[in-house]
This record gives sequence, C-alpha cells and structure tokens, in this order.
Amino acid sequence: MPEALPLVARWAHILAAIALLGGGMFVRFALMPGIRSSLSEEEQDRVRASVGKRWKMMVHTSILLLLVSGFYNYLVVSLPAHEGHALYNALLGGKMLLAFVVFFLVIAVTSSGLVFQGMRAKAPALTLLAVLLGIAIVLMAGFANRLENAPVEVGVEIGAPGSEVTSH
Repeated sequence: MPEALPLVARWAHILAAIALLGGGMFVRFALMPGIRSSLSEEEQDRVRASVGKRWKMMVHTSILLLLVSGFYNYLVVSLPAHEGHALYNALLGGKMLLAFVVFFLVIAVTSSGLVFQGMRAKAPALTLLAVLLGIAIVLMAGFANRLENAPVEVGVEIGAPGSEVTSH
C-alpha cells in the first residue's frame, strides 16, 4: 500500500479540486442566475437553504481533502524531487497562498454565521473571485508540473578579471 499512497493522494487532490472548482462554476454560472430568473424570493430562499446545506458539506470535505493531500503531495512527493528548484517551489507557495484565499471565500459564502452575513450578501462576486483564483491555481500547478525536476540555480558567477559574467 505505501507505493500506492502517492497515487491515491494525487487522485484525492485532483478530485477534490474538481469538486470545489466545478461546483463553484455551477453555483455561480448556472444555479444562482437560474433561481434568480425563475423563482420568487421565497422559493429562492428555500432552494438556497436546501442546496446550501449540501454544498457546504461538499465545500468542507473538498477543503479537508485538498489540505491533507496537498501537504502530503508537497512534503513527501514533490519537495524531495524538486529540492533547490526555486521556480517550482515559488509556484507551489503561490498556489498554496491562493488556495487559502479560496478556502476563506467559499467558507464565508457558505457559512450561516452572522460574522459572514455581509460577505454572503456579495456571494455572486465572491464566488466569481473564488472561481477565477481556482483557475489561476490550476494553471500554476499545470505549469509547475511541466518543469524539469533538476534544480535551477539563480545567481551570478564572476570569473577572473577580463572574463565574462554569466548567469545560470
């Protein structure tokens, strides 16, 4: 089983990302406009409450899977393979920071707590922002995964007097 763990962790990460990003796209571009254009305010509230409970469970489960599988994938699989690879690690660090922003946004708009009431009122805009950041995360991950495993050194090498300065 230990040999299968990296593959299972990768699958869990990808499936959780698909659920969170794809679900966010559905909510923002199909569900929200659909219920606004075809249901009364009272019916909209009922649909939001019913769908919201289910979506909230999906959001929390996806975030948990993304956190666990993401840290495992980075610390156990990717970091040893890309040690010293500055661009790869910078992309993954940026991806993680954006992911935490997405997590905050989707938790805020799905929360029933009073503290996030103002943010829930802006759910269409915040959901769109979360989707756009999610797309940026996917693009960053795709680019990072295309990088060679060899470390990339950044620096200037200065040779003897009269020799050229080279960057590698």
